[in-house]
Amino acid sequence: MKNFWGRRTKILGLVALLLVVVGWIRWNPDPPSYSSDSIGALSSPIPEFTFTDQQGKDYGLKDLKGRVWIADMIYTRCPNIGSPMTANMVRLQERLKKEDLTVQLVSFSLDPLYDSPAIMERYGKNMRVDFANWKFLTASSEPVMHRFLQTAFDSPISRKTEVGEEEEPVISHSSRFYLVDGRGKVMSAYNGIQPDYEQIIRDVRSMQ
Repeated sequence: MKNFWGRRTKILGLVALLLVVVGWIRWNPDPPSYSSDSIGALSSPIPEFTFTDQQGKDYGLKDLKGRVWIADMIYTRCPNIGSPMTANMVRLQERLKKEDLTVQLVSFSLDPLYDSPAIMERYGKNMRVDFANWKFLTASSEPVMHRFLQTAFDSPISRKTEVGEEEEPVISHSSRFYLVDGRGKVMSAYNGIQPDYEQIIRDVRSMQ
């Protein structure tokens, strides 16, 4: 009888541990798939692109040639991780400025048909963004933007609601910040929900 209760306790303990692990995987929107400090290990160069910035002007890869930049993908109506990611990017912008590091920041909209230049500019102002070195990019086609981001950052994107619905859209996407060098090659990626600012600063400094 004692062995029976001992085995039962062990089994219940394993079941509880399994439930905790499953719950964490379901909660975490973008579980890590590679190290955040893997410089030079991620992707082929980002393909050419030209989109529209928050001032309604064309902006693309040619404007980033020779410059170190950090990218993320967000949308202004995001009901969960979009605003926290942007707030963290604002903190990163301030840290980089304090370290006297020259880095361009680029946020790509996953909901471009709604996120007009004016909406993205208002969103940036509300988030206390310094536009001096930060571009918010939108496009005239959501499929074009999604295909580009999936190719450029090797990251799946999935819209869970129909285009044109009045309710807030739900678009599954990466929560990463991507560090890109002057050749357009993704050099590393970081958790955008809980960024390791010191690691990002070290990596940026190593590229300048």
